[in-house]
Amino acid sequence: MQSRRVFLGSAAMVGVGSAAGGSFLLNRESNAQGHAGHGRDPVFAELGKQIQESVEGLRQRPAGEHARKLASAMRIAAAHGAGVGIDAQVKAALRDAIRKEGRDALLLREVDPARLAQEAKQFGLAQLPPQPPVDFAARGQVLDALLSEGVTAQWRKAADAFDRISEELDRRAGGIRTVALQSGSISCAEMWWTVTAFNSGMTFFCNPVTIWMPWWSDMCVVMFGGWVGAWLAANLYC
Repeated sequence: MQSRRVFLGSAAMVGVGSAAGGSFLLNRESNAQGHAGHGRDPVFAELGKQIQESVEGLRQRPAGEHARKLASAMRIAAAHGAGVGIDAQVKAALRDAIRKEGRDALLLREVDPARLAQEAKQFGLAQLPPQPPVDFAARGQVLDALLSEGVTAQWRKAADAFDRISEELDRRAGGIRTVALQSGSISCAEMWWTVTAFNSGMTFFCNPVTIWMPWWSDMCVVMFGGWVGAWLAANLYC
């Protein structure tokens, strides 16, 4: 069970390449170098930069504007993904992975550590949120949703979550902490589910051994950035 109260600058953040804790650091220079080129889709490459900037904003100044920027990036990712037919490819690739290695084996896979370290470096992250224990049932729900709806539906739902949490972050940035949820606010359970959905997505799309398709690297960037951003927002809110 994930902690609902985490001091964001504490050892709760796991060091990249080690189990040591420390502060959650973002390095602008390493980010500028990391997301450049390499033959990637230019729209997704730009979205990667926007997502990183939003994550950095949430860490440095936890205001609603950064959650809204994440929401915008997720909607653009969903729209672009739909335009290039990414959902059909995702469904086919996941079905192929299930056929080759079995559903249970796919669900039990962990995020490839090398890929995780690579994404952290590209995002300019020196520390990462802790990886939760494998939740077999939750991953199964995420997998079923990907098989039935594709990945763009997940990104649109995440965009809605970031938009809804942004209003509460604005109130708290102004020194107002509401006791009761406001109309239209997101619950902590919903926000933590967004974290889980992104984390499960990383399991499927940040490991080319599990699933390979032309867009897998771009999807990994969106999933990774969404995971870190959602984790930060959930800890700020819940």
